[in-house]
Amino acid sequence: MRAAACILAAALAAGAAAADDPCPNATSQFDLNQCAGEAYGRADQRLNREYAALRGELDAAGQARLKAAQQAWLKLRDLDCAYQTHRSIGGSIHGMNVAFCRAAASEARASQFERWRRELGEPQ
Repeated sequence: MRAAACILAAALAAGAAAADDPCPNATSQFDLNQCAGEAYGRADQRLNREYAALRGELDAAGQARLKAAQQAWLKLRDLDCAYQTHRSIGGSIHGMNVAFCRAAASEARASQFERWRRELGEPQ
């Protein structure tokens, strides 16, 4: 059940409709694991782009705070996904579960950075 939720969250975060399969061509667990890894890779690239864009809008003190917050968030994301996927440890589905969990969390964080960057331009 949690795996299905992670897959759905990743698909929604990537802008897919709820009915879309994030891995339509997967025919094996290997394919699903590879698809999940690719989804995580795309989400991580977006996260890094949004982080850099936000960082570029900040002064030195803001950049230092953002860096500290992001380092803490990365640890939280990984620990949170480790907890969320702990029941599949030892199974062939575990890598997919972790990758989709990290992808969904990274997409959400990238959206948060994007929102914060927009808010920087708004009058106080």
